[in-house]
Amino acid sequence: MDMVQALLEAVPFAKSLGIEIVAYTPNEVKLRLPLRPDLTNHMGTMHAAAQYALAETASGALNLLIFGEQLGNLLPLNRSAQIEYRRPSRGTLIAHGELGDEALQQVRDAFAAEGRAKFSTAVALYDESDLTTIVTTVTIEWVILKQRSK
Repeated sequence: MDMVQALLEAVPFAKSLGIEIVAYTPNEVKLRLPLRPDLTNHMGTMHAAAQYALAETASGALNLLIFGEQLGNLLPLNRSAQIEYRRPSRGTLIAHGELGDEALQQVRDAFAAEGRAKFSTAVALYDESDLTTIVTTVTIEWVILKQRSK
C-alpha cells in the first residue's frame, strides 16, 4: 500500500466519505470525492463540510509528500483554515494541491532546524466536469511537531 492510500486508510472520516486517490507526484496530489445524496446540502449541491473535508485530506496528503515515512513519528496539527466557496458544486469534486520544490525544502529545513514546522498549503476544488473552473479554495495552516515519547 502506498503512502497516500495509507493516509486514507488511517483517517476513518476520509474513508467514510469515499475520498479516492486520482494521482500524486512528489510535489502534488489529486483526490476525488463523488457526489452522493448523503453529501448534499439543501440545494442539492456538495455540502460545504464535505468540500472542506476533501480539501483538508488533500492538504494532509501533502504533509506525507513533505515528510514521507517520517510522518508516522510526527504530530501534524491543522492550526487554521481559510475557505472561499466560489460557486455551487453540482457534481463530483477533484481536489488539487501542490507545493513547489523550494517550498518543500523550506518546510523540511525548518523542521530539521527547530524540530517543528509551521506552513500553509492551498488546495483548489474543481467540478470533475470542468477542470478549468475553481469551485472552492481552501488554505490550511499546519503545525508539525515531533511526537512525545510515551
